[in-house]
Amino acid sequence: MNHKFTLPLFFLCLCFLGHAQDLSVKLHSADTIDNPLEKIEILNSYKQEFAHSSDTLKSEYYLQYAIAYGTMGLVDSAISYFQRVIFLNKEGGDHYQLARGYSGIGNVLRRTGRNEESLDHFQKALTVVENKQDSASIRFYASIIYNLSGIYFDMRQLDRAREFTEQSIELSTKLNDGDQLAYCYVGLAFIALNEGNYQEAEEASKKAAKYIEEYDNDYLRGFNTINLAEIYEEQGKLGNAEKLYRQMIQDETGNIEVSLSGYSNLARLKILQKQPDEAISLAKAMVSRAIEREVLPYIRDAHELLYQAYELKGDYKASLAEHKEYLLFKDSLLNIEAINSLNEMEKKYEGELKQKQIEALAFENEQNVLLLDKQESEKLMYIFAIVALLVVIGLGSWQVIQKSKFNKTLSDKNATISNALKEREILLKEIHHRVKNNLQIISSLLNLQARFIKDQTAVDAVQEGRNRVKSMALIHQKLYQQDNIEGIDMPEYIDNLMSSLVSSYKITNDRLTISKEVSPILLDIDTAIPLGLIINELLTNSLKYAFTEDQTGELKIKLFEEENSLNLEVSDNGVGFETKSSSGKNSFGLTLIDSLAEKLDASVQSFNDQGTRYLIKVSNYKLA
Repeated sequence: MNHKFTLPLFFLCLCFLGHAQDLSVKLHSADTIDNPLEKIEILNSYKQEFAHSSDTLKSEYYLQYAIAYGTMGLVDSAISYFQRVIFLNKEGGDHYQLARGYSGIGNVLRRTGRNEESLDHFQKALTVVENKQDSASIRFYASIIYNLSGIYFDMRQLDRAREFTEQSIELSTKLNDGDQLAYCYVGLAFIALNEGNYQEAEEASKKAAKYIEEYDNDYLRGFNTINLAEIYEEQGKLGNAEKLYRQMIQDETGNIEVSLSGYSNLARLKILQKQPDEAISLAKAMVSRAIEREVLPYIRDAHELLYQAYELKGDYKASLAEHKEYLLFKDSLLNIEAINSLNEMEKKYEGELKQKQIEALAFENEQNVLLLDKQESEKLMYIFAIVALLVVIGLGSWQVIQKSKFNKTLSDKNATISNALKEREILLKEIHHRVKNNLQIISSLLNLQARFIKDQTAVDAVQEGRNRVKSMALIHQKLYQQDNIEGIDMPEYIDNLMSSLVSSYKITNDRLTISKEVSPILLDIDTAIPLGLIINELLTNSLKYAFTEDQTGELKIKLFEEENSLNLEVSDNGVGFETKSSSGKNSFGLTLIDSLAEKLDASVQSFNDQGTRYLIKVSNYKLA
């Protein structure tokens, strides 16, 4: 053996081993730091060293970041680092670290109220460690069971929550895992408190406190304090409850949820005690902390407390202002509910419209019957005139009176029908106006939500969503503004849609030449909406991806009828379809196009000749 080369290699291996051990020690040191801001600062100082470390060390390094950000309530940052852990361990990596990544995302999603997604991630974590025999996996299995109980608690399924909690207590007792038992008894106290069993809740909280102190778990200490304070409050021991709430508030470096819960509960308690000034001071401090950490639910709750406190104080102007802020944040958190409400409203208006249409048809039928009756009466009158001219002359004045009454009745019916038709047209315009306004509300909600999004990709997705909503709103706007409310003037609609999109993406005239060949077609709304969304997606795709920043180009759009089909053609002379789609850009938009085309019984063809050209032939369309 050549020892000249063997000895240097041996010493090199020792150096790498020593470096890995040194990094491991640093991670362990960071793990003992309770203050999340301090922990992140220390982890940042290790960034260069861990950049070239093993996947195992990187995984643990990212976990420390994720846990720190999660403790501070910074959801996006926490999820991002947990996803890095999953990526490093998904293909043949450390199964325990992989389970921790899934479980970490589950915890973060649970705090934001996304219970179904949270449940899915905990189930993935459970699958990873299930039937694994190493002690870490066995202990983590019990921890995941406990987290599942927490989700069912959030979903107000208290029986299921208790079932999983008791199962976790049994597993943790067998494992002699005191730290996990602390979590279990905190959860059991929450469940008992919500069931109204205050004695059991207090006993469980005291058991939790014993394990928390034994294992020095600062994170859990705050939540157990919340439990105990709320138990005291329910038992009427308000002095004890207030003391604990103030203790939670003073812990500025700990868990943000615990601190904000302290502000919220104490402010609520002061309102109940008719002390509005102190409640206002606490709620304002809560707003500042919640804005600083971007925790929207607590910002909403703080404004709710403020308007209640000002109302109690008699300052109704300030109360109204705070109530508006509360509604603003409430709406931004519940935009899905707003959309559902819009759908219900549309169904209601559609029902009213159908009722008016039925009434109008009834009037039309009545008019036809009256006209037939009139014709029959006139025939009989002429017959009687020939047979008994003298009788007719004698009764002439009477007939004139009767005919005058008949004509008056007919005139009244015609006036009623005319008024009904006018009311129907006004109602249709009002419906379209309200739908357009509600779509604008959704657009505003999306715009408001975008202010709190840091990721540019997510911001772009929200902007595309807003453009889709605008394309539908534009149709309803045209219907209530124009005289013909039965159909959409497609040349005018496409002009407006193109102007809106060009403005949205800030495209200047010197960069893009637009040519339109749109036949004067008036489309029914049921055809115009899906076709308008397809046009929106195709134009958006070209405007965003067809041309580089310094490239000029041409965009063409054609719409015409040919051989019993409605043909839409959108083309550009940009980089081409394969280049635009190679990275999966606008894949949702392309999927949406296919879905809408299926609804219209349309065929979709794409060509990649000197740019991109889409040809869509619609078979199932209706003219107005």
